Amino acid sequence: MDRHEPAVTQWPPGSRAPHNLPAPLTSLVGRQPELDQIAALLARDRLVTLVGAAGIGKTRLGVHSAAAALDDHPDGAWFVDLSLVTQPHLVTHAVASALGVRERSGETLLQTVDTFVAGKVLLLVLDNCEHLTHACAELVCRLQRATSDLHVLATSRKELGVVGEVAWVVPPLAPPAGESPEEVASNDAARLFVARAGEDLEVTGVIAASIARICRRLDGIPLAIELAAGRVGELTPQEIETNLEHRFHLLTTDREDVSERQRSFHATLEWSHDLLSEPERVLLRRLATFAGPFTVNEADRVCSLDRVGGDGVAGVVARLARMSLLARRAGGDHVRYRMHESVRHFALEKLEAAGEHGEVRRGHARWCIAMAERADSDPAGQEQAECMVELADARSELRGALAWTVDHEPVLALALAGSLTRFWVACGELDEGRTWLERALAAGGDASGARAKALWGSGLVSCLLGDFGAVGPALGEGMALARGAGDGAVLARLLNLVGVTRIFTDPPGALEVLAETIVLSRRHDETTTLVSALAMQGFARALCGDLDAAAESLQECLEDGSGFGDSQPLVMGLVGMGHVRLHQGDTAGARTCLDEGLAMARRVHNPIWVALALGYQADLEAAFGSHHRARRLASEAVEVARLTGALPVIGLCLAMAGNVELAAGNPASSLPLFDEALQRVTGERGGVRSRALVGRGRALVDLGDPEAALALLQEAVALAEDVRNRIAAAAALHELGRCAARLGDHGSALERYRAS
Repeated sequence: MDRHEPAVTQWPPGSRAPHNLPAPLTSLVGRQPELDQIAALLARDRLVTLVGAAGIGKTRLGVHSAAAALDDHPDGAWFVDLSLVTQPHLVTHAVASALGVRERSGETLLQTVDTFVAGKVLLLVLDNCEHLTHACAELVCRLQRATSDLHVLATSRKELGVVGEVAWVVPPLAPPAGESPEEVASNDAARLFVARAGEDLEVTGVIAASIARICRRLDGIPLAIELAAGRVGELTPQEIETNLEHRFHLLTTDREDVSERQRSFHATLEWSHDLLSEPERVLLRRLATFAGPFTVNEADRVCSLDRVGGDGVAGVVARLARMSLLARRAGGDHVRYRMHESVRHFALEKLEAAGEHGEVRRGHARWCIAMAERADSDPAGQEQAECMVELADARSELRGALAWTVDHEPVLALALAGSLTRFWVACGELDEGRTWLERALAAGGDASGARAKALWGSGLVSCLLGDFGAVGPALGEGMALARGAGDGAVLARLLNLVGVTRIFTDPPGALEVLAETIVLSRRHDETTTLVSALAMQGFARALCGDLDAAAESLQECLEDGSGFGDSQPLVMGLVGMGHVRLHQGDTAGARTCLDEGLAMARRVHNPIWVALALGYQADLEAAFGSHHRARRLASEAVEVARLTGALPVIGLCLAMAGNVELAAGNPASSLPLFDEALQRVTGERGGVRSRALVGRGRALVDLGDPEAALALLQEAVALAEDVRNRIAAAAALHELGRCAARLGDHGSALERYRAS
């Protein structure tokens, strides 16, 4: 046998076993846990394949792991670079060359290699196997049959598929959780950036924050981080971060010591793309439409491939995951997949080049609309909660679909934004909802039904944000469109919203509109609107002073909503009934309803009604002297209300918190709460403002300043009488009487008391 000694380096220092492992040109940053795990696998298993995405660091980990294992392999560790091998039959030649083996006369080269490894304890490192997996698998099986002491460490973007193979997925470097210099200094991904950027980089607060965000946006992929860091000097870290939108122009190097396909991150991804079959290429580019994780079923619905292998979308997705182009994440009822951001940028380029971008985006938008409409269509009980969770999990998809449809498909944008209104309200995401609704409406679209629904959504969100001036025009246009289109279901929603707004400004007028809403909702099976209208009818009747009629409406609301299970309208009914029972003197009934309403509001994740239920509970506890508990409930109500951004709700909870302080004998502590409540509802001419005015006036009377209180209480009386709110008027008149008594005007005081 002719054998030429392969070139043996002195790396790693102190090693006595022969090897040809390439000496690294830069230090390895971090990765000790990974090296430990790979070492344990090599000590136990004969074939270990390091599998991972492009640029994840498989080769570097493989070389360092082989170096660490030299003492366990006295016949050496031999590195075989397959990146430039293009033909399967040349794999054996590459291995023979690394081992220093030449073909002998009378036998094949494979037989010569077979004979050479027999009886030797050595480690064979096969690097970059992904384009030659079948040839590598055959060779490994042949050689490992020849000797039980041969260990193979392979690196590949997919496993070799050999019995006994242990495929170990190389993880990315975890990016920093925070952005402080201390967190950056202790994080491996950030330390890699700093190490490759050079000694002159001073990691101050602003620079540390940019480095942290760069590492996150590059998904912790070492090659991408190193290429980005290599631009320091030409660009600051802040400029590199800004330019990541055009990452493939940025993530390049002209260093001669780097292989051609690793001189740009784009070339590295192109190498992976070239290895794919046509169905795999088609699905990869179409999957880039997903901004976040997705299931196989979702991929099937959105991508609707017409060029898939016999195993369909599920099979192609599984193969893309095996090739490390998709990351697999198990958990919950479904396995979910996602693309690293850089892979997604690359795939979107391919989607655009294929001329499929518009078609796939439309399919994605229709999938989002179907999901939103399912949640908007009065699902009952657990199904409603599941729909809301599904939408919450798909936020990135919804935002992507809205952004694209606003610019390219205005009718779809209207349909999606309108159907998401209840989701935004339930989650307390009013500002985002308003932004998308305004953009969708401004984009146009001639579908009158979809536009009417979006106008309802815009009006509802504006009402909750306290922008009452914007509500009227939206409702007026929406009702005209709904009537013209004969869309009774949307018309019922619009009328219900008219009723809700009139509760603040004209409770008797609200009753007229809500009665029509109830009839229309029953006719068109708009159950959510029906139950909501009955609850609002109960509140309006209570404000008009008819507590018995209010209780009847709320009881009907609870009965009609009972089929829903947990739902927002049922929460409204329970909280409303608790409020009415409290005013009727039924403490036990009030507490039961409010407790149930709060628990359900938490279960359906509706922060607006969580805040209101807490506020009414605080009212109840304060009325019976449980001041510590009342203060705790009121504080939580204000805290939750602030998160919703709903100004009338914030104002009401602040006024309730002020009343709790008054009940506890702390008028000075109540004043800032009433002042903020009045600031929050400057545009409201109804019960919330009246309550805050009465509370502030009462506090001033308690603090010995009835003169200052008088004007506030007179304004509160005028406001309550103007909007025909009998409950608010009674409270304002009672406090005005108390104020007059403090001023010595006992005749006027008696008159006010009688009027209240």
